[in-house]
Amino acid sequence: MATGKTAVLVFTSLNEGIFSDQKTSGMMKLFNEGTAAPLTVKKDFRIETLSGAESGESVVDAAHKGGYVMEELSDATEFYVADCVTKESFAELMKEATALDPKKTLITIVSPSAVLFSGLGVKKNVKLSTPIPASSIAPTLALIADLPLPAQVAYPPAYAVLDGLDFKAREFAEMKRTMDGLMKNIEEANSQN
Repeated sequence: MATGKTAVLVFTSLNEGIFSDQKTSGMMKLFNEGTAAPLTVKKDFRIETLSGAESGESVVDAAHKGGYVMEELSDATEFYVADCVTKESFAELMKEATALDPKKTLITIVSPSAVLFSGLGVKKNVKLSTPIPASSIAPTLALIADLPLPAQVAYPPAYAVLDGLDFKAREFAEMKRTMDGLMKNIEEANSQN
């Protein structure tokens, strides 16, 4: 699927202090370019984050089925999921992720008690006091990064983190302008033959 967007989802069991560690590559930039919030979990933060429900198909499985590029992290990657259990692995991944085009990349960091959305489609420099359900993360990723929804998704996106609800309308308008230009070029080429 050529979406032109990259969603990076990072799971970490490191404490929330890692989010504000200025020594960790790019963390201040991520905070400035994103929205942080406490996280509510009913059973398992990883399952709920990936499935959009307390159980069921994950967004990873749905993306695999849809043919999304999910290998090594690069500008061509559409969806990348990682587990970072050490500060070193977290810092290395943040260095790689923050090197990607911020206008086309959504970075989401999830711990058992907090979440940070940064980049594409999210409010900038916001810290929410209202918790976000872990099950809202998969639908939020799907909406912003054009990923497929898991089959049993039961929660809505985390609307509180979205930078306006008209961003999809802007994307469609840009696609229409591109398609209109292509059609004009095709018609001109056909009229010359």
